[in-house]
Amino acid sequence: FEDAFEIEIKIAYGDYQLAKMVAKNTINSDIQTIFSPNQFYSFRVRAKTSDIYSGYSNVISSIFQFPAPVFSGITQISETSLKLTWEGRTSFEEGFIIERGTSYSNTVEIGRVGQNVASFIDQGLDVHKKYYYKLYAFTKHNKSNYTTRSVVYSPWYSASFTVSLKHDFGYLLSPDEKVFAVNNPGKAEPVIELYTADYFHSLLRQIYSTDPLVRTTTNIEFSKDGKYIAGVNSDNTLTLWNTNVTAIYKSISVNGSEGILRFNPDLHTVAFATKGNIYFWNYTDGSIIKVLNDLETSGITSFVFNQDGNHFLVGGAQGLSLWDKNSWSKIRDIVGSSGYSNAAFSKDGKYIIASNSSSIAIWENAGSTLPKQIVSGDGTRQAVMSSDNNYVYSVSNSRVSCYLLPDGELIDAAYFTDMPTSIMLLNDGLQMICKFSDRLVFWTLKFEWVG
Repeated sequence: FEDAFEIEIKIAYGDYQLAKMVAKNTINSDIQTIFSPNQFYSFRVRAKTSDIYSGYSNVISSIFQFPAPVFSGITQISETSLKLTWEGRTSFEEGFIIERGTSYSNTVEIGRVGQNVASFIDQGLDVHKKYYYKLYAFTKHNKSNYTTRSVVYSPWYSASFTVSLKHDFGYLLSPDEKVFAVNNPGKAEPVIELYTADYFHSLLRQIYSTDPLVRTTTNIEFSKDGKYIAGVNSDNTLTLWNTNVTAIYKSISVNGSEGILRFNPDLHTVAFATKGNIYFWNYTDGSIIKVLNDLETSGITSFVFNQDGNHFLVGGAQGLSLWDKNSWSKIRDIVGSSGYSNAAFSKDGKYIIASNSSSIAIWENAGSTLPKQIVSGDGTRQAVMSSDNNYVYSVSNSRVSCYLLPDGELIDAAYFTDMPTSIMLLNDGLQMICKFSDRLVFWTLKFEWVG
């Protein structure tokens, strides 16, 4: 005998309010109102006549869900554009809103598409930035929860060639990247072999010592014009060979057989750091230029010239220091460098990079300020910067890693069952050589937007 039914609604802990009245004999009804996502709603019903009301029904409660769409893929279109795709999760959305920023907390709308559209092309991207996307579904009155996706222009490693070599070998690439030199310290003659740089396709020539019992004990080094190759030997001599004819060009007596050998870009200076001292020679006539004594009491672990040869870095247990080659004076101690080794300059000389077993440090302003630190935490042996200063590559116990600057976020890594010992980036930035104890692995670096 009821005349109608009243449907009431309550939001969370608020009061019930009339939502809708329906005719007698009605057993279900939709509610047309503005619901808020993730809000708790309660409903109850009572019957009425013109004079009286029944009691209330049992209460039905529910949280209104407006689920977020789900990203399903990222497709690179070009170096500066990509396509985002997703899947909607409701039947009532009226479209989708896409936001982008360089952090999750700082995104702005960059586009919106209509109902049943499930892709968006973003253009004008900077390959040196990491981007964060937020995606919403929307109706006239509401937005869904959002889903997020970060993307970065990342290199991934594709091994293109492997060269097997003897244990404990040393290798070097000529400045023009056309010739490989390989040194096997424990090997019988020849002491150095020169190969074409196209994956060791051809043996160019072999270099012999004057004494078959003498072995080259240090790193070998090309002069900056590629005309000479040098090594320090077990008989405490520094030998320079002419790379064109493999004849000995000069032999210089040195104070030690273990250390770090470096050519200066001035095309006449060669230097050898050993036992805490550095010796500088004019290799055109074999004369001594300068000796810097007692720079590191526990031994020198880093020694390298900058790109124009006017400055050099020296490092040991006490830290790194920057020196002027023309005045032979220390410019400064590098701030916060204690415990770091394997120091190097960036290609343009703007940065100094070094590593220890758990972190990588990068200094600007010639080391006058505290460094940017990247926590690697896995026995880091070496770190190098890309030629555009946007990436850092490191080699550690089980992997070669890539970090994006300036934040130093790990964006890619290649893992190995054995231990890589060093890496070399070629000048084009698209090839890398990774040294293991018994082989060289040549990689092609392919960059693409990933997320």
